[in-house]
Amino acid sequence: VKLRAVGDNACRYWHQDCVPFRMITTYRGPCTEWVLPALSKKTLERRQFDSEHAQSLSHHDVALFKGRGDTDGDAPLRCDAPGVVHRSPRTEGSGVVRLVLVLDIPDGWRKSEKLR
Repeated sequence: VKLRAVGDNACRYWHQDCVPFRMITTYRGPCTEWVLPALSKKTLERRQFDSEHAQSLSHHDVALFKGRGDTDGDAPLRCDAPGVVHRSPRTEGSGVVRLVLVLDIPDGWRKSEKLR
């Protein structure tokens, strides 16, 4: 669980998270942007650019994003992997500080439930 005050351009490029699932909500400042699955590959190929198809969460929305799963940090960018493509909105030079709550759901959570 992470509650972060973000005053920089953290996660400014389009990406998929390297976790099975991530819950995210924004309490203050611009909210997380995402694209529909049909636009994921195109958006990842142009990951540093804005997307005319970007959608934005609203304050207090609770989003559950599917990630790519746990992967090696040096793994190449996979445009064919399932997972929600998203980014933090650009705030450079604005003085805006976002307040964001993130909950990562770890790999193996299903296995541990089956053992009980």
